[in-house]
Amino acid sequence: MLVKICGITTPNDAVDALHAGADWIGLNFVGGPRCIDVARAERILAQIGGPAPVVALVRWESADRTPPGFDWAMDRGIRRFQAYGIPAPPVQERMLHHACTVIHVHHVATGAPLYADVAAALVDWHVICPSFLLLDSGGGGRLGGTGVVADWNYLAQERRRADAAALPRFLLAGGLTPENAGEAIRCVRPDGVDVSSGVESAPGIKDAAQVRAFIEAARGAIR
Repeated sequence: MLVKICGITTPNDAVDALHAGADWIGLNFVGGPRCIDVARAERILAQIGGPAPVVALVRWESADRTPPGFDWAMDRGIRRFQAYGIPAPPVQERMLHHACTVIHVHHVATGAPLYADVAAALVDWHVICPSFLLLDSGGGGRLGGTGVVADWNYLAQERRRADAAALPRFLLAGGLTPENAGEAIRCVRPDGVDVSSGVESAPGIKDAAQVRAFIEAARGAIR
């Protein structure tokens, strides 16, 4: 069970999350209260000793325009990207050349043809194939970190569809907390979970005890 602690904004929060057992930490270059610049990202990278556990969140508003943080992340050896939007083929080729892991973000709407919509979006990833889907509730014009719980029963139902097996592994996000992570995992059975606002004392500030409790609940749900 992969655990990603997203929206890390300080070196101490990054260290706390990794010491608690997080597999990945997310650095947000997209927007919102957890967005950081490359100067702060440099300090986080220095504190944790390297890029291995980092996922860079980047947004392609235009396929041909390089988003903030992308070139920095590539230059610093970060090889995991949580992608909002889809980059142009030359950028995909660059990511493929460097053996990058791509997490394609899809916002879930209950009743929408989830897997048909995802399959249609993946057509544009025709150079490098995403290794993961991030299924998030999103909403209100925000890309994530809303604290809105996804419809787990709907996702569980969609996961049982025969055509679901052809799609990438997926991470569950949206309103997860230490209190509900176990229930969500047992219901939906994702390959990993992603949390941001659910382990914070304030937007962008992680609570170390909540982070530990979340990771324990996620790992305990599969034992």
